[in-house]
Amino acid sequence: KQWYQRRVAITAGDTEGPIVKGYFTLATEETGDDGLPHTLEHLIFLGSELYPYKGILDLAANHCLAQGTNAWTAIDHTSYTVETAGSEGFLILLPIYLDHIFFPTLSDEAFKTEVHHINGTGDDAGVVYCEMQARENNAESREEHAVQAAVFVNDCGYKWETGGIMKNLRESCSNLKVREYHKKFYRPENLDVIISGQICEKEIFNAILPIDERLAKVDYGPFTKPWTTEVELFSSYATQDIQFPAKDEDNGRVSVTWKGPQLDATMMCEAHSLLWSYLTKTSASPLVKALIDVSEAYCSSISCSSEEYPTTLITVTFKGVKPNKHEAIKEILLKTLQEVHRSPLDMTRLRNQIKNTICNFSDKLENDPSEVLASAVILDHLYGGQNNSNLQSFSSIFGFLDSLRQKDEGFWKDILQYYIQEPNITINCIPSIQCMTELENAEKQRIAEQQKRLGDVGMANCKKEKSTDCDSALIPLL
Repeated sequence: KQWYQRRVAITAGDTEGPIVKGYFTLATEETGDDGLPHTLEHLIFLGSELYPYKGILDLAANHCLAQGTNAWTAIDHTSYTVETAGSEGFLILLPIYLDHIFFPTLSDEAFKTEVHHINGTGDDAGVVYCEMQARENNAESREEHAVQAAVFVNDCGYKWETGGIMKNLRESCSNLKVREYHKKFYRPENLDVIISGQICEKEIFNAILPIDERLAKVDYGPFTKPWTTEVELFSSYATQDIQFPAKDEDNGRVSVTWKGPQLDATMMCEAHSLLWSYLTKTSASPLVKALIDVSEAYCSSISCSSEEYPTTLITVTFKGVKPNKHEAIKEILLKTLQEVHRSPLDMTRLRNQIKNTICNFSDKLENDPSEVLASAVILDHLYGGQNNSNLQSFSSIFGFLDSLRQKDEGFWKDILQYYIQEPNITINCIPSIQCMTELENAEKQRIAEQQKRLGDVGMANCKKEKSTDCDSALIPLL
């Protein structure tokens, strides 16, 4: 069910059991590599207008029979989560959580502590900064960034690093930008309060009403829905070699990306995913036989993933690629697809695979219906439009899968032919000891120059300036 409490959208699923889960989701779009969506996600938890204390959300959650709170930032949305035993605690926590989302303090002191600052030894610090420092130069992140940059031709939110890159976190990301970003995207018409569990609708409305009344007094100005700008995707073949820092050069990666079906073509999205599972998932799969189960393996694993954008992206990733095998993998991939297309498909295995997919999805619906519901509603909130087209298609998923079981070999070979003929983007991700050495040396030099520029007095001032306001504010007894 879906309603509007004046300004706030509420989507509720009546799932069995005592657990009530909330996913408070906003469509968020980045315009650069400053990491504003991710930075703001962190700052939301550091206090609000009515509750200006760091950690009070988690403390309140514990009092409400919840195991704390959490959140994630994706390329196209940010979602805040909570899970309570019973509805009473959830209803107490709901307005506190929404107060943090709509009316966070976003103090300069919190920004310095949580996002980025220079400590007393002249090193860069901050929770967000250290998090990105740990992942920015790993193979997966470099590969993902290269794929996004090659796939999207024009500047759009899909191209950028929503977590922020270290250089931008140091030099251009600011609390002023975070506040402006919050005003632009954290507004009631952009939020979907997704709730699953046994909970009374009227009690949800009553819990949200005080927040709604305060929102009525805020002048947000005109609203432009995120992800409505036209996006231009690649139209020709491209191959790019990139390096990532590594202690040895034995385990590289190769990714090959195609444009997939339109997101609202749910049955075709499932069909493409099923075909790639047939090609990659088990020891009987053709690509596994051609690249792994050979005397000299080309890689250690093969996987396929789909990015659920308006035009989906299908990426096949080869991990543990042996030295000097990157180019051969692409050749064998295309050669194998052509051989599979020429030969009869194992329709029994393919139909059994569809049957297993139906069984697995049924198990997931039974064991964790909240996650299934939230995923579908979030996707619809982002791209479903006024008629909730994605959510309606999702409700027919079993019918689509059953229809796919009846499809003949020609149907599946037509999909396979698409991947043989259509342009793709190939990223060869090559491990490099030299790259690691160069990065380490460049970072040491940068820190040394920073320490020299600051001097002993400057570093002492940095130590004093590191605010403890967020940590020292005493939380009142609840």
